[in-house]
Amino acid sequence: MENRGEITENKRRKAVVMRANRPAGSTERNMRHSQHSLVDHSMRQVRGDNGCTVRQCADLWLQKQKTEIRGASYDKYYNNIQKYILPYWAETPCRSITNTAVQQFIASLTREKGLATGSVRDLLSVFYRVLQEAGADAASVTRVYPEVERKESRVLTPEEHRRLLETLSRHRDSGALAVQLSLSTGLRIGEVCGLRWGDISPDFKILSVKQSVERVRNYEENGKSRTKMVIGPPKSKNSRRSVPVTAQLAARLEEYGRDAPEIYILSGKTTPADPRRIQRALASILAECGLQGVHFHTLRHSFATRCVECEVDVKTISAMLGHSDISVTMNTYVHPSDALKRSAVDKLVSKGFC
Repeated sequence: MENRGEITENKRRKAVVMRANRPAGSTERNMRHSQHSLVDHSMRQVRGDNGCTVRQCADLWLQKQKTEIRGASYDKYYNNIQKYILPYWAETPCRSITNTAVQQFIASLTREKGLATGSVRDLLSVFYRVLQEAGADAASVTRVYPEVERKESRVLTPEEHRRLLETLSRHRDSGALAVQLSLSTGLRIGEVCGLRWGDISPDFKILSVKQSVERVRNYEENGKSRTKMVIGPPKSKNSRRSVPVTAQLAARLEEYGRDAPEIYILSGKTTPADPRRIQRALASILAECGLQGVHFHTLRHSFATRCVECEVDVKTISAMLGHSDISVTMNTYVHPSDALKRSAVDKLVSKGFC
């Protein structure tokens, strides 16, 4: 029969084993929960004070967001607050903000700051969320946004697409491989930089998007640089996906030479390539083939548009791009060309409907 000391020791050992076997993400979740509890406590204290200012509430709201969102999104929120919201509102009590005051704020952003309508809408979204977290009277401020005129994103024409592929065929460096990966799969720049050889199937026919690399602001007090690279999960749950690899891209990858599973494809190391270096490589390639107004995200738009032109169904395109809703694909990434519109009309004519 075990004595009391042995029972206590057995319990201690079991506790150690349970902690060791705990899922890797549980510690992170507990830390995030603790951080949220602290912030929520501070938020409750702020809510109890009618003199709560926009600055106080924005600081607390940012603390909470830091544990919930990706680095690039946090940077965007932080910059909007520091550059536009606080200089205007700063010590203004949240509960004293009126609809008229918000309209004047919007006018200052468009007329004095010269911000585009889309940027103003993004900024207002952050501002309203700060007020909501602050417990400001929701009835006192109506959420209004300026109307935005949607601009068509730059997409490579079929001729430009082929010209870029032709230029890429003359290069054997990692920058050219990165461009071809995005142009042939629709991957974002961070997803391309995050690819490791273990993410490519043995037969080079499928690649899996499991993580993303981004360069974000360094908020550490004694940081040696203003920015740092962060490796994290893809943009959303649906962004974690598998994408077929074309025969041409597969040959390029095979020629590049498979390495150990943990090695990043573009860097050839256990650390990923810097997205900024890949962007510079793209700029050099574009200059060589005479293309202007093209950014890395243009490659993703062009991939989606080529799929539409080849009559791939939108659900499949959406899955390959990693979207949770096909409306995002339709409204943002699908760009019907004049040729597609003409083809649609010709089909109607051939059926005797026009």
